Amino acid sequence: MSGRCLSRPKSARPGKARHASAAGRCALACWLSLAVACSSWTGHGAVDRDREMEQFIRAGGYAGPSYSVSSTRETWLHDDIAVEVSTLIPNAPGQLPVVVYLPGTGEDTEHGELWRRPWAQAGYAVVSIQPKEYGEALWARQQAKPGDFKAVGRTVFSRHALEQRLAQLRWALDQLAARIRSGHGRYANLDTGRMALAGYDLGAQATMALAGEKIDLALPNSLPVFQTAIAISPYADPVREPVAGRYANVRLPLLLVGSEQDVDPAAISTPASRKSLWSDLPPGEKYQLLFARANHRLLSGTMSNSLYWSEVIGPIIHERGRRIPGAGAGGYDGASGATSRAGKGWLNEMAAEFGASKAVLDYDAKAGATSSGGGGGGASGRRPAGMGAGEAGDHRKPKNWDAENRQAEIEIQTSAARQMAIVVSVTTAFLDARLKESKTARAWLADDAAAWLKEYAQWLRK
Repeated sequence: MSGRCLSRPKSARPGKARHASAAGRCALACWLSLAVACSSWTGHGAVDRDREMEQFIRAGGYAGPSYSVSSTRETWLHDDIAVEVSTLIPNAPGQLPVVVYLPGTGEDTEHGELWRRPWAQAGYAVVSIQPKEYGEALWARQQAKPGDFKAVGRTVFSRHALEQRLAQLRWALDQLAARIRSGHGRYANLDTGRMALAGYDLGAQATMALAGEKIDLALPNSLPVFQTAIAISPYADPVREPVAGRYANVRLPLLLVGSEQDVDPAAISTPASRKSLWSDLPPGEKYQLLFARANHRLLSGTMSNSLYWSEVIGPIIHERGRRIPGAGAGGYDGASGATSRAGKGWLNEMAAEFGASKAVLDYDAKAGATSSGGGGGGASGRRPAGMGAGEAGDHRKPKNWDAENRQAEIEIQTSAARQMAIVVSVTTAFLDARLKESKTARAWLADDAAAWLKEYAQWLRK
């Protein structure tokens, strides 16, 4: 089979590597600087995301060393099938452990930046792989229209599609191994003897298949041996055969990251079906990070400047490809699933979606989400702009309206940032414990993690 590479290297980020303290928690400022061309965070809301993440991790989270990182994005051609490959390589000494990251439905290899870059800064070579037909090009197809995502989901999560993606993944990993053996520039220091597989959404389906899930298909030959796996928003079809025994052969160390409110736009999995994976896993180095109400978008690790906070704090409204009524031109992004009316504020988006007197929203500062309630104003008694009787015609609002909603916005954005920090800390500690055999990481996972994140998520082990 033929293979060609079309490379578009990005400029490296200069800077001197900095190492963690003995406790592994001090080198946070650089480690949490997620500034690259497409993800540099400059605010766009009441809360500075990076600063909040840094401060929250300092208050009990886990952080490894912090290295500068260089990146490239390439297209490898496999018999004229385009496979996109992005790499993040830390400026770290010695052989580098490798994390292979598989993005979600309709995502390219630049997605998942909020997770991938901290892993690289902690000393991992992160290689993100996605066939272009399953990336952003997916949403350009005729079938990918708002309201028809379930049909798209059934197609991309099908057995046939999984077989295709696994075959393309095997080919890409073979190409990676060949570059490592040849001493190819940026790949020369990658250590394939210490490899982890991580995936989100569609990528999590492939991750679980390679981790040992019982699936009715033949796995590709010559796949490398992964030492551990991370499945973020794991796939579990609620209408398929009973889950009992399906994951009994998953023997390698595994971390599941999910949420009680993890509803994907295609409705392929449900929060309940995703949770069912945990009960069927055999004991032995298995972990589950389960948020109370983080949404599907937050778990993707993608939050760009242009889309603001709305993409990770509206679990009902801000789904892929849904237009907020009245959003107008520019208010809808079919590829990313978020609205982006700068300056309007997400509270007004909420109001426009639910309409007058249809629902009230209860702001949950710990969960970082909203829930609809009935009639009397919910637990907080606060109503977003335009909701309730005032919207029907008189536009009246309470005197303390601006202050209350400003505070609600701060609370929700703070919670979202802290949930992101939790994913970064827990996944990095898990990788350090498994691939670097870090005693500090193991101790934090065993003794400190549960107390630190308890207001936001459950931490389960078996």
